[in-house]
Amino acid sequence: TEVLGQPLNYISVRYGEKIASAKNQSELIIGSGDHARIFEVNIAPVSPQTESLKQSGPDQMIVLHDITERKKAETAISRRENMMAAISLAAEQFLKDTSWEHNVPAVLEKIGQSTNASRVQVAMNYKDEKNFIYTSLCYEWTGPGITPQINNLAYQHINFRQAGLGRWEDMLSEGHPIS
Repeated sequence: TEVLGQPLNYISVRYGEKIASAKNQSELIIGSGDHARIFEVNIAPVSPQTESLKQSGPDQMIVLHDITERKKAETAISRRENMMAAISLAAEQFLKDTSWEHNVPAVLEKIGQSTNASRVQVAMNYKDEKNFIYTSLCYEWTGPGITPQINNLAYQHINFRQAGLGRWEDMLSEGHPIS
């Protein structure tokens, strides 16, 4: 259907007033949840070329430019920058103090907040006398409303192989990250 020259409410009854109330240049969110789209709104007055076409009020040209993907990219970049700042803080805190353990809670909090995580945990891996590798949760930060698991015995002295994590044991033993 043709939208050029049509009244805004004809084009979109649902969003016409919302768009019309936008300032000359602004952003507008249309929809909600996963279906929300972010638009850059540009409104400019338009004058007809002949006197006979003039109406009681000025006409406007409204241009909506979908910037949803750009906003998602900006958010991802911001999150990455925050994470890098948290890692930088961690390195600084751990290097400046020989008893680094007391800095761990603040560092985990910064990492959790910068990544918008609900929890950040650090586990310690160790071998027993038979050379079996175990892991135990030793540090944790949790966001608001999240139940900490640091004292949960189910996360202490876990044998990798018995827990079905033999691949993890192999990767970590070779100095590789888990991905």
